[in-house]
Amino acid sequence: MDEPNKLPDPNSSEQSNQLLGLLRDLFGDSAKELSALGADWIRAARYKSWLKIYGLAAKWAKESDLETHQPPLKFLLPFMEHSSLDGEDKTLSEMWSGLLLNASSFYETKHETYTKLLSQISPDEARFLKRLFNSTSSNAVYNYNNFSEFFSDRHEDFETSVHNFNIPHLGNEVNDGIVTFVFHGNSIASINNFVLTDWLEGQIMLHLSSLGLVRNKTESRLVDGDTSFAFSSMLSPLGYDLINSCERPE
Repeated sequence: MDEPNKLPDPNSSEQSNQLLGLLRDLFGDSAKELSALGADWIRAARYKSWLKIYGLAAKWAKESDLETHQPPLKFLLPFMEHSSLDGEDKTLSEMWSGLLLNASSFYETKHETYTKLLSQISPDEARFLKRLFNSTSSNAVYNYNNFSEFFSDRHEDFETSVHNFNIPHLGNEVNDGIVTFVFHGNSIASINNFVLTDWLEGQIMLHLSSLGLVRNKTESRLVDGDTSFAFSSMLSPLGYDLINSCERPE
């Protein structure tokens, strides 16, 4: 019986056959050409990730009776390289499985871009994006005015959601796909003096914005004589389509 935490042997024919079998379940006999690459890309530290990601994709395909085909190697080889690093995180590994299955059932060149983007996202960032995705719709994301309209009705929220400067407030502050963090501004001379990188969610918002996956907005309001600052984030169309392409296809 295998030890539960022991990494598979990359030279084991049993492990190689198991992985090749999963690839054949997804892609048919055309997967044979991938086996020739085995010595190059099968490594012990990555085996468990591959088996988990491809296994879940194959399971979903079977449960949904999806017809799948092997995507181009231009997609598949970078996918195999990047996805093997994220198998330990449940959210990311499921997103990789979803991306693989979507690319296998209806391939589009954008899936190559999404492989690169997904490889640059941390587990915390993946959960942040998923939270926004699960509370919005494509109509809201593609209507940029929704962001401005959202802020025009938020004055009372400032009065009820002001918190200590050092403690960002997340709670249930997700409305229509927009998450808002509100800070008390006694110790802040201006919004320009607030450093987003001083807190985790700020780092997430900045990095995801640099990837083009979210839109961020800052706003200040005077509440009871004190200035409060709100930092909000919503999915961009690119971010929405990335997460949608990483969801389990129905």
